[in-house]
Amino acid sequence: MNTNVIFALLLALILISCSDESPVCTEKAYGEAFPILAGESYCFEDDTELNVVSLNNEFCPCNMQCFWEGQMTINMEWAMSDGTVIEYLHNTAEQIENEVLPGGIVVSSQEDAFSLEEDCSDANPSPAIVEATITVSK
Repeated sequence: MNTNVIFALLLALILISCSDESPVCTEKAYGEAFPILAGESYCFEDDTELNVVSLNNEFCPCNMQCFWEGQMTINMEWAMSDGTVIEYLHNTAEQIENEVLPGGIVVSSQEDAFSLEEDCSDANPSPAIVEATITVSK
């Protein structure tokens, strides 16, 4: 085998093995509404990172009568620029005031700004939330 071919193959293997496997972090700006997905990460200009752990449907199941309509909750992990990690559960119910996180971060959402995996039905009375829209302010 030609030594140039062997060298090229070895170089390709080295480059592949050294690839960056860190999760993709989508850049976002404070004060702008943006859609989020469970399992995704979002970065801000001050090196703060939001990891969306889960989007939870805690609404009253369809075709049921409930005392309260329920809410969507969002499990989040915030990696602050100083290295601390904060676990935060965001509630979308209008009755619950938005909490101010360290660094002055406030997460807000509109109660109806989300997408379900499918329409609510008797077969699936509480479909999963696949996307939500939030605004992060500082």
